[in-house]
Amino acid sequence: MSTPTPLGAVARGLASGAVGTAALTAARGAGEQSRATAGVPAEIARRVASGVFERPVDGHAAARLGNAARWGYGTALGALFGVMQGTLGRRPARNGLIFGGAVWAAGLANTRAMALAPPPWRLPASELAADGAVHLLYGLSVGVSYGALSLSPPRALPARPAVARVMKRRTGRTRNERV
Repeated sequence: MSTPTPLGAVARGLASGAVGTAALTAARGAGEQSRATAGVPAEIARRVASGVFERPVDGHAAARLGNAARWGYGTALGALFGVMQGTLGRRPARNGLIFGGAVWAAGLANTRAMALAPPPWRLPASELAADGAVHLLYGLSVGVSYGALSLSPPRALPARPAVARVMKRRTGRTRNERV
């Protein structure tokens, strides 16, 4: 893996964040979303829209805004991962799992602080485990996709013998010889 520029790390992180968000969304759609956190993104979007923009938001619009917020949040967090991974430079899958756990912990703290969910110790263990699993999947997906985007391009194939001879006559070296 090559060391990316800061802008390259952010760009890879954004793309990886979108991949991770797609994995999280698919996992939540495939399994049963926990009851305690089922409407949290929609409720956050409703509160922001009504508080900041002073406009009431109905349930259907809040659900659409919540989905957009999840994608925006997950993709933007991918940029943060990109900066972190660009700095660390090793083991993106492992770092992605750690990152997913940190995102999950931050989400638990935020939803509790906003009085949108009960404290984690009052949630059923099965709901807590399911929520943690999808966030670990998010982190792993971000890390693996970041690693895949960071792979160096393949080296050039050796030139054909006839082309190599012509290049050698004109330049004094073949295409694969170093200067």
